[in-house]
Amino acid sequence: MNIREKKKTSHRAVNIVRTDNEETDRELEYFIPLLKEKKQSIRTSAIHNLINICIYQNRREEVHECDTQLADALCSIITSGNKEQSEVLNAIHALELVSIMDGLNRFEMFKSIKGALTPLVTEGEDHLNPAIISSALEAISVSCFINCSLSDSYENTIEMFKEIIMTEKNKPILNSALAGWLLMLTRLEKSKINKHAELLDRITELSESSFHELRITAAVSIAFLVSEMDTASYEEDEGEEEDLEEDYEYDEDEDYDYSQKNRNGHRAKAQEEAGSNEDDEQEEDGEDDDEDQEEYDEDEEEADEFNNEIVNLVENLIIDSNNEKGKKKMQSKSLLRNIVKTLKDGVSPTEFLKVEKQYFYFQGWRKYIQLHEIKRILKSGASIQWGYNKDLRDLFGIEMRSTAENNIFMREFFSHNQSKSKQRTQSLTRDRLASNNTQQIIANIGMR
Repeated sequence: MNIREKKKTSHRAVNIVRTDNEETDRELEYFIPLLKEKKQSIRTSAIHNLINICIYQNRREEVHECDTQLADALCSIITSGNKEQSEVLNAIHALELVSIMDGLNRFEMFKSIKGALTPLVTEGEDHLNPAIISSALEAISVSCFINCSLSDSYENTIEMFKEIIMTEKNKPILNSALAGWLLMLTRLEKSKINKHAELLDRITELSESSFHELRITAAVSIAFLVSEMDTASYEEDEGEEEDLEEDYEYDEDEDYDYSQKNRNGHRAKAQEEAGSNEDDEQEEDGEDDDEDQEEYDEDEEEADEFNNEIVNLVENLIIDSNNEKGKKKMQSKSLLRNIVKTLKDGVSPTEFLKVEKQYFYFQGWRKYIQLHEIKRILKSGASIQWGYNKDLRDLFGIEMRSTAENNIFMREFFSHNQSKSKQRTQSLTRDRLASNNTQQIIANIGMR
């Protein structure tokens, strides 16, 4: 009798266990106390439910009501130091998803996340797994990119990541710091990119790292900086410096105070020497022009050498990617070829996004970096969340089209693509024929 009762009780206990999918209909506030439970299985279930909700559902109004509470609860798991790595990494993923759903100009959300996670990433405690520190860096950068609305805080966060890039030794952490720094840079105006180009030497150094992911991130960073730096502002700055030098020389001459007597006494002598002075000045001007030209040529040579060095580094990465396998190998090679095209010819990559059966195309490294980061976090729900989340659409300048407008757009796009494909085929054919002719000429010369 006792055995039967025990079996019956166990059977009932199994029946009342709710699955993760059954919990996704709950309000978000329901999960906040569950995230603080002592029992790991309860916390883990709550995290998985949050992840599923934020990927596949539209809960923006709910998130706005309890975003900082969710952030605090998830951050307490991340920073506790006594949780399993898998639980912490899932909590960080949930935190990134909540940040994206929360949307633009949610500074308090960003403040909560940065305040909680900064000690973890800057103090670099030995007992913490590098994977946790790396993921925490990604969470801070994503929240800054999406939620931060104050320019000073945004710039300060970029500077914090810069310090980590300059001083960190661990390669996975370096990779996450560089990727986060790059993501935050993509929201800056072009005129503000220049001051961050001082990191280019360090990034070039990292592109030679033995850690493959870091080499790839460094190569993308170089392509972004090269394509986005505002050379016009550099020229304006140089022009302002030259003007300041000229003004300084002019004011210095004005400080001399000659008497009228001395000016009259030297006037005749000055007239006699005027002719010879003009000749001397012309000779000096000619010499100055030659020196300027030599300096310009030297600068051009140095720039060309630097560009060639970077191109060679990226081309070597293409060769190294042969060690990879399958889809990852193809993706790496395609990405690296796009980088080489940018460095050699100034050609930027094209990316597409599908939202509610409509295709949107983006040009340039800014959108490439942003899209790939958002897709990494949203995974299979990327298209769904772009449909739900107006802030995401605004961030990328997406305006949904009517059915008629979309049909016209698709016809024009495919027509343009076919034309480009035909031109590319013709160009490749010409290059191939030219190469074959050259080889034939060389062979004929050898036979003689």
